[in-house]
Amino acid sequence: MLALTIAALLCQTQLSDDLLIESLSRASLPLKTVVAGNGFDDMALMAKSLQGVEVVGMGEPTHGSREVFQMKHRMFEYLVENHGFTVFALESNMSDTVALDRYVLYGEGSVQEAARAQGFWTWSTEEIVDLLEWMRTYNTDPEHLQKLRVVGIDMQNQATCTLYFQKICRILNSDGQAQFWEEMSWDDPTDEQMSEFADIVSRDLPVVREKVGEDAARLYERMVVVYKQAVDNNRIKHFIWARSKALPHLAETFKSVENLMQGSRNMPDGVEAGLSFLVEHENRRVAEESVDKDSFMKRALAIRKYANSQGDKAQAYTRCAEVLEFLALAQGMSGLNVSAHRDQSMAENLLWIQDTYLPGAKVMLWAHNYHVSRLLVNDKPMMTGAFLAESLGEKYFPVGFSFYEGGFRAVGTDGKLKAWSVPAARKGSIDEAFKRVGYCQFFIDFGQLDETGRKWASQLHSTRNYGAVNNEAQADSYWGEITPGQMYAGMIFIAKTKPARAID
Repeated sequence: MLALTIAALLCQTQLSDDLLIESLSRASLPLKTVVAGNGFDDMALMAKSLQGVEVVGMGEPTHGSREVFQMKHRMFEYLVENHGFTVFALESNMSDTVALDRYVLYGEGSVQEAARAQGFWTWSTEEIVDLLEWMRTYNTDPEHLQKLRVVGIDMQNQATCTLYFQKICRILNSDGQAQFWEEMSWDDPTDEQMSEFADIVSRDLPVVREKVGEDAARLYERMVVVYKQAVDNNRIKHFIWARSKALPHLAETFKSVENLMQGSRNMPDGVEAGLSFLVEHENRRVAEESVDKDSFMKRALAIRKYANSQGDKAQAYTRCAEVLEFLALAQGMSGLNVSAHRDQSMAENLLWIQDTYLPGAKVMLWAHNYHVSRLLVNDKPMMTGAFLAESLGEKYFPVGFSFYEGGFRAVGTDGKLKAWSVPAARKGSIDEAFKRVGYCQFFIDFGQLDETGRKWASQLHSTRNYGAVNNEAQADSYWGEITPGQMYAGMIFIAKTKPARAID
């Protein structure tokens, strides 16, 4: 009897699995190839999925998979030729992708130089070069009145923003500002510097418009916003670093402060002032207006230097310094969405492209799977795609990528970029379920699923999630659980991948 019951349960599970695969198969569109230049007859049915869509987010499960990059190239060609898309938006710093845009528009420089200039090794590849060359060829055809454009939406690099402003200064014969921009490259700018910054851009804007053109003027003006985004991003990084140092030892640090003060004589003023503040606020809230960031940082530095001479008490002093650094950097952070700042900024930059820079343009976004996704945390947008979906609704169509096995490029624990290979996907994962559908590569629109498929897509399932790095000793950490139907409108599956090819 028991054996019959077990057998019945096993049959039920198998039946359920079979029904799921049938459901996924019915909603799937087989793709004959991932390589561009092979027509679009197999992609024609995508038109229904993309009706009314203005932004397509194309993800990637790693930052170095050749077939994924090739498929994104092919998808962009399809969107251009069949749906009127004209903008390729890349998860790269806006200031660093100007060379890409100048190449595809005017043929300036070499395509390899332009690809390297965007700054990330992840997209300094043959696959990106192939896409840029296709865009350049398209733009040289006089019948194509609407030209294709490249714009970066990222905002992490404060220094390259200032290089962009220096370049504009040279065009305007304003080399006298070079020192100012150099000071703005790395430092946390003061309010006075930011005010001077805004005055310079405001003053030069009409001249930029006259000498370089309207597009350049819009970009010049926007770069002020991108620079501020980058500054805030750096502040947040410092804050997270300080928080990670201070919080695990916070209670222990406060307990030790009074003992440190009592046990030390002839303590330097800065050290004593810093410790006294901690004693005073052990059980009292620190008022935000009482925090002078520079003063706190100087006290923290004094304590760190003093710690070097304090033998077995050195660690206790260092932790006091870490708490002061945390308090200094925490000021104003409550007004920032610390986790989502970069993604929100990228979404705002993409919406600016559509609204102001290239009004009405349809955009394909190229970024990591998570960035294009509609991931929410506590019902609030967390990723770029979620912010876009909040603004655009169904006009935003995010596509995630999945692969079953194969290779990709990533940086190892030794800091070296190399090719990696991973085995077949784990059982029960999205990747394994897609493999069982039976196609080498396919597109699936989750909106076309039947009840069985919709139920599956609304549940958590594991999938591979690599970025720019890989640690073979922690292979399990590169599996993440997602709800596919909530995060993506659809996905593209590729059974086997190879590493992307670096530019020689």
